Amino acid sequence: MTLDRRVSTALLVIALWIPLFIAGMALHETLHAAVVLLLGSQPVLVLRPWPFMFLPMTTTGIHVQPVPAFDPVRQAVDNFLGPGLAAVLFALAALNVPRGAVRTALVANVLGLVFFAVIELADVMLDGRLEDGLLTAPEFNYGVPLLIALIAAAWSAAGKMRPAILHA
Repeated sequence: MTLDRRVSTALLVIALWIPLFIAGMALHETLHAAVVLLLGSQPVLVLRPWPFMFLPMTTTGIHVQPVPAFDPVRQAVDNFLGPGLAAVLFALAALNVPRGAVRTALVANVLGLVFFAVIELADVMLDGRLEDGLLTAPEFNYGVPLLIALIAAAWSAAGKMRPAILHA
């Protein structure tokens, strides 16, 4: 595979990952709403300013919250199942498309959604005990899934080179 082809492959994976990431986040929040209903509360979509920790900027945080608020156990269940169920649906989609850029972008999103399931559960379990709210920082929340996507894109671009590298 030529360098141009590898770069094109990596860029295609990232170009596909971006809208899939947005869809995954929407699905993740929609599933939070469904879980909130199933656990006996009313879901409310909350939009709030979300300042970055290390950059002088703010984005909008979007999250579904239960009203009335959950006890820690039900909150942990909701925090895990919202992104966890979204990951399962994306994994099922990935299993039903042929190998290539689309599958790679889907798998990167599965891993990102698993990441969200873990950190959202950890946020409840740690109950704010982590210094400076790292788990809730936009840089961490968006940076890790982006890093996963970049690694997946590089892995995909390496494609035919992998066996040669592994045998070297």
